[in-house]
Amino acid sequence: MTAVSSIWTAQSGYSFGTFPEGIIFSQALPVSGDTGVAYQVISGKLPGGLFVKRNPITNIAEISGTPYEVVRDTTYTFCIRASLNGSISDRTFSITIQNTDGPTFIYPSGRLPLGPNNQLFVASLDYVDFQVEVNDPNISAGANLTYAILENGGELPPGLMLTNTGRIVGFVQPTLVISLTDGSGTYDEGLYDAVAYDFALVPTNGYDSYFYDNVFYDYSLPSKNPKQLNTNYQFKITVSDGNVSASRTYSIFVVGDSYFQADNTQLDDSSTVITADTSFVLAPVWLTPANLGLHRANNYLTIPLNTYDRELVTFNSEAVNADIIVTSQKIDSGDNLLGGTTVGVFTTNGVPSAGQYFTLDNRIGGVTSRVYKIISVQSYDGNLYRLTIDQSLEITIPQDLVFIVGGLADDLSRIGLSYDSGDSILYGQVPYQPAVTQTYTFTISATRLGFNQETAFTARKFTIQIIGDVESVIKWTTPNDLGIINSGYISNLFVEASTTIPNAAVVYNLSSGNLPPGLSMDLSGEIIGKVKQFGRTVFAGGNPTIFDHNTTSFDTATTIFGGSTSITALPSGNGSPTLFDHGAATFDHRLTIFDRLYQPGETSFYDIVNHTKKYMTFDSKTSTFDQVFTFTVTARDQFGYSATSKTFKIRVVPLDTTSYSNIRVQPYLSSVQRNSFSEFINNNTVFTPNNIYRPADPNFGIQKTLSMIIYAGIETTAAGAYIGAMGLNHKRKQFYFGDIKTAIAYNPGTTDALYEVVYVQMIDPLEYNGSYLPHEIKDQRSQTEILSADNSIIDQSLTVFNQSITVDGQAYQISNPRANNYFPSSVSIWRDRISAIGATERDYLPLWMRSIQPGTKQELNFQLAIPLCFCKVGTSASIVLNIKNYLATTDFDFKNINYTVDRYIIDSIKDLAGDKYLVFRNDRITL
Repeated sequence: MTAVSSIWTAQSGYSFGTFPEGIIFSQALPVSGDTGVAYQVISGKLPGGLFVKRNPITNIAEISGTPYEVVRDTTYTFCIRASLNGSISDRTFSITIQNTDGPTFIYPSGRLPLGPNNQLFVASLDYVDFQVEVNDPNISAGANLTYAILENGGELPPGLMLTNTGRIVGFVQPTLVISLTDGSGTYDEGLYDAVAYDFALVPTNGYDSYFYDNVFYDYSLPSKNPKQLNTNYQFKITVSDGNVSASRTYSIFVVGDSYFQADNTQLDDSSTVITADTSFVLAPVWLTPANLGLHRANNYLTIPLNTYDRELVTFNSEAVNADIIVTSQKIDSGDNLLGGTTVGVFTTNGVPSAGQYFTLDNRIGGVTSRVYKIISVQSYDGNLYRLTIDQSLEITIPQDLVFIVGGLADDLSRIGLSYDSGDSILYGQVPYQPAVTQTYTFTISATRLGFNQETAFTARKFTIQIIGDVESVIKWTTPNDLGIINSGYISNLFVEASTTIPNAAVVYNLSSGNLPPGLSMDLSGEIIGKVKQFGRTVFAGGNPTIFDHNTTSFDTATTIFGGSTSITALPSGNGSPTLFDHGAATFDHRLTIFDRLYQPGETSFYDIVNHTKKYMTFDSKTSTFDQVFTFTVTARDQFGYSATSKTFKIRVVPLDTTSYSNIRVQPYLSSVQRNSFSEFINNNTVFTPNNIYRPADPNFGIQKTLSMIIYAGIETTAAGAYIGAMGLNHKRKQFYFGDIKTAIAYNPGTTDALYEVVYVQMIDPLEYNGSYLPHEIKDQRSQTEILSADNSIIDQSLTVFNQSITVDGQAYQISNPRANNYFPSSVSIWRDRISAIGATERDYLPLWMRSIQPGTKQELNFQLAIPLCFCKVGTSASIVLNIKNYLATTDFDFKNINYTVDRYIIDSIKDLAGDKYLVFRNDRITL
């Protein structure tokens, strides 16, 4: 039988080449004589849209399909396995997919339509909010567009800015203002460059109608000088999708606000830019947001409704909500006439519909507050519509009158509110209402009056929510006793309350008392951290000790607390001095003698100042200190409408008198790998926030550091003990990423699921299928170099490996002059070496590793794994699906991350809390 490896006609590393996205792709595999051979991609991934299959017509194995859109030029590397009758052969290939699409601007080059009616100009002090739009197919592939005006790309008018999302926003600031000292703007009249250019115009009001030489040259009435010069600002906007960029030149024509007044002698009907619907009167701009928020019934409200500029602005409460803004247009001769029932309008921000309303009140004089209902709508080209209404018009509507169309506004007087149009303030006392939330909408119009009765107006539709007074309360769902937590354990405790306010969150604050040391409370009510463990303190036998805030007890020791130094002497004065409460405690600066313990927790002392015998009781006669922690938490809804407090207690119990530490590893990635992982782990579409368990707790939530536990619950001791354990079988090591898995954590001794975890199984290349090498391997081959004190190999070890051979080293033996013993570096051996340091407390292992998983009969036990996130029960499967979709549609791959570690991170050593680094040796006898 021919070996399957002989079918390949190309070696690993073969590239199929570079191809544009979206192309119909078909490339034969580099094979020959492959009858009956099956192919499968076993690692890496093909470009999205491509598949390995055999052509049913030609019977040729090929890669075919249509590659998906890519954000940027991307090279895909993958391994294909050929299989035939149990024989396999692998080859690695690559294909590069080229991004060919770039962003395309929708608006042509030239002046942007920024005016109120899409005019190609904008007046001084106008408010601009304009989105520069582009088309880009790469957006669907995950690209983000970024807009900018690059260096030497021109400038926007003062007051405007371009956001990185392509919005031009701001108030246009007046520029090139002309003063009286600037004269008439003729050549050489003013100082050079005093204004941007000579602004005078040649008068044309009649001088050329006189007989030759009858009047002096340029005889005429002088033209009126402008107050501001019109200015054209040109700039180039560049937009990039991260791979391809495009640029387009635009301009904004800024016109002085006095340019549109009737006495302007510079503007005539030949203008191709200034249109007839232009006004020098600027429409007011609203500052108050449309959503006025949630307010409680049976309260007094005062809410200002403000615009940016209130000069010559009047405010009115409208009977109809501003759903659509329309402009009257006569479509037929019978439209818009007194007594008629058809109204022609033009609109660009919506389509009028039957059942909507409009009123002419506040928009034109000589009318009442009559409200017209639309019966039917007829559509015409050019955004024109004919409205048939339910009653006759009481006035002829002039051409180009702007008014609003929409639903009926709510009557705010029904909830006790009034609108002061003079100061534009909504005020009143909202009466009692049942425990429901009511939403009210209303519209306020702001109209600016210019000269000659010319006006400009804007209307805003406001929303306000009123919640009922009854049942707007918070109720605690957590009992007073939060239970027991072992010292040194990670907390998953929490307090919880519910509110009857719809869609409201509850926030929590520690208002009094103290949590166990090492724990803190988040605004979500989660109690975060782990209880600090210092060991049990007993005053007995004359041993000095530190009195801390942990589980501390007293027995029959005679102890002297004296003076402001807080020094404690032990029985009969022959004990060593002991620091009481970190040197901070004093007992009224008096010498106090504790003579003996009468009852558990009760003692007497002799006060030499007052010459009396007194008694003192500690911790309700339990003979211990700081075991029960009592604290009060205040819960309030996010709006601050109601709050309630409750007192809780936590009891801290040490497992024994020994402290324990946890040891983990973590890679130090390149910036490229770090950014790639950061984009993945911070993607909210992958790790859905609502599904995350304890998102604010660094011990749970989303894990962003690629940290991997190696040993949990080893006895805390001096750093030297750990370094000694690392003397053998430890060396810089690379791990590999395996499959994505899930597990469930159950409350110990119950079937109550607490959380789920999504993790990546890690692979130690020296532990194939769960087996590992012995701690020591003897090389039986002959060695040519012998170790001795004067041998050059020692010098080599100093220079090449930066590691000296010392008398306390365990790797080199004086009885064996040749270095022929080698020490494999694998995780199981690491754990064996660490376990020899001291006692192990298994309960420090993460809870999910100590839980029996569904379908099994024993605990999961230690796993070489990197948790990605801790999630709520029942949500891990959806997160895993999100991860797979992300991996399939992006170029992120765990296998591209170099997970190499060269040190332990230990969370505490003797007398020192907090993370410490323990760096591996780098010698040649460790494999």
